[in-house]
Amino acid sequence: MKLLPRHKNFYLMLFADVCFSVLSLYAAYALRFEMAIPPQHRNAMLQALPFVLFTKLSILALFSAYHGMWRYTNLADVINIARAILLSTAVIMTALLLVSGFEGYPRSVFLIDGLLSFLFIGGLRTSIRVTLSENLRQSLFPDLLNLFCPDRKKIVLIRLGSCLIDIFLVTLAFYASYLLRFEFQIPAAQFMTFLNTLPLVVSMKIAIFVFFRIYQGLWRYTGVEDLLKIGKASIVSSLGVVLVILLLYRFQGYPRSVFMLDWGITLLLVAGARVGTRLYCSQREKKFRNTSFSHRSASTRTRLLIIGAGNTGEKVVREILENPSLRFDPIGFLDDNTEKLEMSIHGVKVLDRLEQIKNFHSLFDQILIAIPSATAAQVRRIVALCEASGKPFRIVPSLGELINGTLSVKASREVTIQDLLGREEVRLDKEAIFATLQGKRILVTGAGGSIGSELVRQITRFSPEAIALVDMNEFHLFRIQMECTQRFPSLNTIGFLRDIRDPETLRQVFSSFHPQIIFHAAAYKHVPMQECQPWEAVKNNVVGTSNLLQLAQEYAVKKFVLVSTDKAVRPTNVMGATKRIAEQLVIGANNHADSRFIVVRFGNVLGSSGSVIPLFQEQIARGGPLTVTHPEITRYFMSIPEAAQLILQAAAMGVGGEIFLLDMGNPVKIVDLAQDLIRLHGYEPGTDIDIRFTGLRPGEKLHEELITQGEGIVETQHEKIMVLRGNGSNMNKLHDQITSLLEVSRTFDSSKIKQKLQDIVPEYRPEFHEYSGQQEWRKSFYSSTPMWELPHYGVRQGNARIGVPMQEQTKEKVEV
Repeated sequence: MKLLPRHKNFYLMLFADVCFSVLSLYAAYALRFEMAIPPQHRNAMLQALPFVLFTKLSILALFSAYHGMWRYTNLADVINIARAILLSTAVIMTALLLVSGFEGYPRSVFLIDGLLSFLFIGGLRTSIRVTLSENLRQSLFPDLLNLFCPDRKKIVLIRLGSCLIDIFLVTLAFYASYLLRFEFQIPAAQFMTFLNTLPLVVSMKIAIFVFFRIYQGLWRYTGVEDLLKIGKASIVSSLGVVLVILLLYRFQGYPRSVFMLDWGITLLLVAGARVGTRLYCSQREKKFRNTSFSHRSASTRTRLLIIGAGNTGEKVVREILENPSLRFDPIGFLDDNTEKLEMSIHGVKVLDRLEQIKNFHSLFDQILIAIPSATAAQVRRIVALCEASGKPFRIVPSLGELINGTLSVKASREVTIQDLLGREEVRLDKEAIFATLQGKRILVTGAGGSIGSELVRQITRFSPEAIALVDMNEFHLFRIQMECTQRFPSLNTIGFLRDIRDPETLRQVFSSFHPQIIFHAAAYKHVPMQECQPWEAVKNNVVGTSNLLQLAQEYAVKKFVLVSTDKAVRPTNVMGATKRIAEQLVIGANNHADSRFIVVRFGNVLGSSGSVIPLFQEQIARGGPLTVTHPEITRYFMSIPEAAQLILQAAAMGVGGEIFLLDMGNPVKIVDLAQDLIRLHGYEPGTDIDIRFTGLRPGEKLHEELITQGEGIVETQHEKIMVLRGNGSNMNKLHDQITSLLEVSRTFDSSKIKQKLQDIVPEYRPEFHEYSGQQEWRKSFYSSTPMWELPHYGVRQGNARIGVPMQEQTKEKVEV
């Protein structure tokens, strides 16, 4: 490693150390001569200054003090600086002894200079680390300071032992201050002053140490936070001693410099004892672990290349270094920030920019992407570079995924399509959500589904009084109820196996539970299946919602939130039309004085049951091809946790009668999604796995919309939530139309049902296909497309395949 790195921050570091070295030498002379340096000693100081500076800075460079990043300074860096300062002080004093025999140079000055140099240079780095740390306890060291022995007597004995050691160290520091001040020859009068003042100094410092909770930490886990506490306690206690002596004796007979020296030496001894204990325990544990793992050869350790030399990368390296059982060897970082090049974090060097990954191919076995805040474009670029390297790669989860845990190398996972789509973390107004949900009885319909179950998980974080889970699927209901019971055993979680289409069973839920807030996530959502059986969509999405609304008004529910879809905007399918009617019902119900009714509308969620991503993954597992309905088809996507969090945020913001629209970002081409998934599985689109275009399915749009005619967007205080305000519906007329729709749905005539839906939702433009009865539905259901590809069943309108000439594609037979 080069002694002088080339990064531009090196010059700033060097300038800071020069300034502090000059300041420490001048302060040492000032303390030695009671703030009045004689002219001959001032000249001697100026003559020695160049040599002192050169020696200190050279040895600091030799100890790699300029390779580390100050914002990631840790205990090892502070110890490294202490070693460098100690060695430089020894070199300076030896040189002066050989050259001049210390003639004209007080020996104590250079001891004081070494002490002050360490406090200034090490303190600067530690201060920058603390200033830039968002959460010192979590980002520097594990939260081990609050570990206590179960036996109270043992706790008392440990703390008493620590206190007795500190009494000895404080006494030693005060005595050393007198020795340094008087050149190791303390006059008899000053020695008596020392003895008379010692009880005050010791009692004052120990009392302040207790006040700052110095004795609650375990020495073997001493960290930078503990050193900061000791530093603060030393300053406060020294100022307290000075203040008492000033008030009682006006400093008559007391050398002022003694108390400055005492502060620095006390800090050095008290902190040094704890750091020494930590080093001893750390070395002993490391030796034990190395012995324990000695049966494993070094070749079993994985050489790890880390992409991203930021906060997350620093945490990863620190965990690896502190936990040898992880069996990783971090060989370096790659980062596009040129200011970090040739610097190091915990001794691990920033090698180069990301594009140069090929130059280090032989040095690593695995790649870890440690940039959880990366955008979709950045992740795509990084993944492409990692794929080109031919080595396996993983990614550190986002903070949202780790919201209930802590960052860990073991938590890293494979790169997923969610990473490539790149949704930003949601900013929540937790106080508003707490005010809405805390202490409330909350009912969630469709609680076993993708959105419903995530809603339940998010709601449990905000301390509701009780939560009722309503679902008609026994297995899914059991699974989410068991999850809640295990994670939150004190929360009253009740599962109701109910069908929202049955008003009597729903009434029993309301009469026994008395919900105050309802999140209505139960709905049929598969577009092609509802095109075949529109009567089921009417009963579930329309009648089920109507049943819930009537009971909500009857039982004076405070807030009702409907989870809707972008398919309700200018719908072209039965699912969208029925959800649009549900929206109208909810907004129309807001006239009820005691309740607030709200709609939250958004697009597709990543990875939900029956969605395109799980389907693509199944098709890849079978070797392809991947079926896409159209080369230009696009969809909006967001993650399931993001959708659930924004639903809660909208619920907290809503005052009633709004349709909240969640920011879905930019639409994604499904064919691009398919290609990305193929590459993530290690294949090449068109070569290893084909993509076949099957044609748009009945009722399917080429591009989804988020706003319907007559609605205007109004921004809210949340950057990811907008509110739509449109024209209200004539509720009497709407209820009559729904009654008529329900009568028609009993005929099982798809064409008539769709026509009736169009009467209620004029913007609905159905595509009429021959699905007017159960016989036609069965014909479509048992068509050539396999049953496990249900989202893609139906009449194929065409075939196309990536990498196959169009002339060959037209020759292929299309089965119906």
